[in-house]
Amino acid sequence: MSVVLATAGPFASIRSAVANLARQDGVPLELVIAGPREAVHGLVESDRSDLATFAAWQHVVVPAGTGYDATRARGVAASRAPIVAFAEDHSFPEPDWAVALVEAFEGSDWSAVGPVVENGNPGSLVSWASMLLEYGPWMTAASGGEASHIPGHNSAYRREVLLSLGDRLAPMIEAESVLHWQLARHGHRFAIDPRARTRHMNFSRLWPSIELRFHVGRQFGSRRVRDWSRAKRALFAAGTPLIPVVRLVRVLNLPIAHEQPGIVLRSLPLLTLLVVAATLGELAGYLSARPGRSTEYLTDIETDRQRFLNAADRAGAAW
Repeated sequence: MSVVLATAGPFASIRSAVANLARQDGVPLELVIAGPREAVHGLVESDRSDLATFAAWQHVVVPAGTGYDATRARGVAASRAPIVAFAEDHSFPEPDWAVALVEAFEGSDWSAVGPVVENGNPGSLVSWASMLLEYGPWMTAASGGEASHIPGHNSAYRREVLLSLGDRLAPMIEAESVLHWQLARHGHRFAIDPRARTRHMNFSRLWPSIELRFHVGRQFGSRRVRDWSRAKRALFAAGTPLIPVVRLVRVLNLPIAHEQPGIVLRSLPLLTLLVVAATLGELAGYLSARPGRSTEYLTDIETDRQRFLNAADRAGAAW
């Protein structure tokens, strides 16, 4: 399996993620670091030792200022294994994550397989609200089996499936739910393997969390309607007041809401606030059919996640 790890900065920004991936055992991995020239500068002895644990590794040089998803797409194109997984510098897979994903593809017709995603900084309600909105459907083992879509930025795909998208890959993975819907229309199937687990660090400062949800909503909305007529876009825009209700009901019916009802109910006021922000962003995307500055914003926040953690989370963060 190839693991694509994108970065916009020096190696220090991905050091913890690389060290964590180096713990994987049971399957040969190729690490594909996609980023600017300085992405492999400043290596210390422990970095070289971590890189030496991979079956192979390579650095795909992308020009400074390249969007995050265009960077990931270049990493996919350069990868050499039949399975390609996406990793993030703020998501930390458990040691048997890779072997579980690879085994899930064997003897199956899955086009993509995702992990269970756990909250890596569960100490704040802001983090929980962000986590429930972003990864709520995949937070428990009960979410295992066939799925209509899988965790964005943290799942594995058959390389041939991604490459079949050609130049459309970068814009399609900007909002991976849209990618999954598109693939499903062509007969592709997806699964969650509960043996594969990763710990995701979430925003835990309030205002940045509100900004994030708006921009995620706008990017999603603009990508969803990019080929629609104005009339259809207007129809969906008119229906946006219903989105907060629908999304909150979905959260309250998630497996995690039955397993940990207390944390979900305590997060409900913040969930409501973040859902409203996401809905306003989605409305802006429907009306304009353009992401505005959301793509640039979302590219920036994908690295140096510590900026968006509260003081307690920064002190106890996995990196």
